Amino acid sequence: MLGRDLTTALADKYGVETFLSAVTVILDQSEAAARAQIRALPDGVYSHDAFLDNDGEGEERVPISVKVIIDGDEMTVDYSGVADQVKGCYNSGYYGGGRTTARVAFKYLIAGSEPANEGTFRPLKLILPEGKLLNAAPTAPMGNYSQPFPTVIDAIIKALEKAMPERVTGAHFGTFSGVRFRGARLDNGKPFDCHDSGHGGWGACATHDGAGPFRTMAHGDTRIIPVELQESMYPYRISEFSLREDSGGPGKFRGGLGFRKRYEILGLCNLQAMFDRVQCKPWGVAGGKEAKSGQITIVKKSGEKKIMYKSKAHPLEPGDAIIVETGGGGGYGPPSERPRELIERDLRRGYVSAESAAKDYDSKTGADRNPPPNT
Repeated sequence: MLGRDLTTALADKYGVETFLSAVTVILDQSEAAARAQIRALPDGVYSHDAFLDNDGEGEERVPISVKVIIDGDEMTVDYSGVADQVKGCYNSGYYGGGRTTARVAFKYLIAGSEPANEGTFRPLKLILPEGKLLNAAPTAPMGNYSQPFPTVIDAIIKALEKAMPERVTGAHFGTFSGVRFRGARLDNGKPFDCHDSGHGGWGACATHDGAGPFRTMAHGDTRIIPVELQESMYPYRISEFSLREDSGGPGKFRGGLGFRKRYEILGLCNLQAMFDRVQCKPWGVAGGKEAKSGQITIVKKSGEKKIMYKSKAHPLEPGDAIIVETGGGGGYGPPSERPRELIERDLRRGYVSAESAAKDYDSKTGADRNPPPNT
């Protein structure tokens, strides 16, 4: 409403013709700036192959293979190698799926300093056949349509690693890490449905370590629900909420960390889990190493443990616990180039264990298997 009113006020003040002329100039300027950025890249066909673990129904991998074609001042994203639409509800339409993911990657790689308008995206073309995961039929199941988006966007960025080595980043954890509890309330028996999805690490870049834990790039504005509020409403207690050491990918710049969260179950409920990118771990770039992927460990009151990634309704009872560990971000650059002071800082802060520091940064740590005392 406010945007509409301000736009109307501008048109009233300067006249419709002048207003429309100004809009045309802005769009043309944005287009010219984007085309100039593309022209600076070497022409060629760049590609990357990734995948989702499954579609939530079967066990087969879902290919996410993309090609990026740089030709003069145009960039084309070719989705021909992406999976056909699936039985699970991971499908999306052309505009909400293929075009959206291509534009997000394009905005980051090519037009980071430009406004997101139609002029900016004029040089971006798509090859996206009908019936694909990102251009599914109107009747395809689409309840979790955005689940593949983080992986698709990561794959486009990775594809341009050789063309834009200073701009690309390691992959981020790239999965919504959904944790959902359903059951009846302890006090009044009324049903509850609590969705507490996870944050994870983002990839490192050419100038600094990866960020996080944050939501995925396709999460929107969902935020962490305060622990106190959760515990007052649902039958569990959160006994640990911490950074997950060693989850970020090693590199000259380390990937961001995921988190570890432990729920102590107080009442009967069912757990719905939605973790992906477990087998397709968050990759590094420019010599950086992959990060750890996420998982859920179910600890029964008997002490029995079980690792889980996806579940529609796993029963939990009082005395059980679940440990949610989210993935990290991929590293950037060879680990051997990481400055010694950054390794020691990570050891002091608990971001990296002594064992991993010795293994991943051996040429830098040598005798540093025992970290210096906390400061």
